Amino acid sequence: MKQIQILDCTLRDGGYVNNWEFGEKNIKNIIFNLSKSNIDFIECGFLKDIKYDTNISIFNSFNNLKKFIPSDSNSIYTLMINFGDISNDNIPKCQNPNTAIRVAFKKEQCENAIKFCQEL
Repeated sequence: MKQIQILDCTLRDGGYVNNWEFGEKNIKNIIFNLSKSNIDFIECGFLKDIKYDTNISIFNSFNNLKKFIPSDSNSIYTLMINFGDISNDNIPKCQNPNTAIRVAFKKEQCENAIKFCQEL
């Protein structure tokens, strides 16, 4: 039997309710508590080409996410990209093996989105 893994998307999907304005302290607490709960994948928000604000769960690089990641965690921390929101040129190489990117796209964008992911 395959092992079940859990992805929590509170900070990404939940942001549709509050415009991703969780506040820096809440973002840190949510990530910390999900990590301590041994959630496999913690989707911390979106990755977009924007001016970064520590109070929202939209990041412009993984470097801004680093300060929220506990040092003793086994979770994988993900950011979601809506295809077209950021170019590969604006995504710096990430040095943390516990991070990942999820890419969302519409059916009609499939071919270009797959190319984007291959380049990524």
